[in-house]
Amino acid sequence: RDRLVFAADGAQRLTTGVQNLANLSILGLSYNSFAGMSVIGGSESLTILGEGITSTATLRQTLSMPIIVGANQTWDGGTGGLTINALSAVGNRSLSITNNVEVHGTQRIDVGSTGTGSLVLSGNSQLSAILVVGNGSSAVGTVTIDGSGDSRSGAERTELLAASLVIGGAGTGTMTVDGGVLAVSLSTLKLGESATGHGTLQVVDGVVGVTG
Repeated sequence: RDRLVFAADGAQRLTTGVQNLANLSILGLSYNSFAGMSVIGGSESLTILGEGITSTATLRQTLSMPIIVGANQTWDGGTGGLTINALSAVGNRSLSITNNVEVHGTQRIDVGSTGTGSLVLSGNSQLSAILVVGNGSSAVGTVTIDGSGDSRSGAERTELLAASLVIGGAGTGTMTVDGGVLAVSLSTLKLGESATGHGTLQVVDGVVGVTG
């Protein structure tokens, strides 16, 4: 399989407009230190495998097409940062999101759909989504909001903004807030949604903001 690299030499910055990469499956996506600001868009999905998404660019990069996590991976925004506008699925994969990455889910995201899945947020990253942790009866899902290493100066804290949050659908779900922030509406927060569901919310040194 191929990988997609945004690169340019020091004499010429790379600046791209909206690109359509419909229904592709790639090993990974990377932006080198000389990459200019880019936006990758389209209505069809892009599946990213084990090399994940990495950026060493100084400018923020944006992905605005549905992204499917096709293998265990890391998304690292580096100093310039990344914006992912349409996370589509995590499922039975492990996804680590770190270093100034802003992620939006456009549909319900299962972490552990039928098997084991995990999600770690760290490094001043944010996720806004409808989230189910441990959905199926045999599923085990874990989510960690790790703000312990956040830079507090001029940066957002590591935060999960959950429009709806189920921890333990029909399976087992665990969420740990360690130095980060969880914001959720009380009316949409469920721990153990069904008779077989088991949910645990652990707050180590973080903040949980609950609205009505």
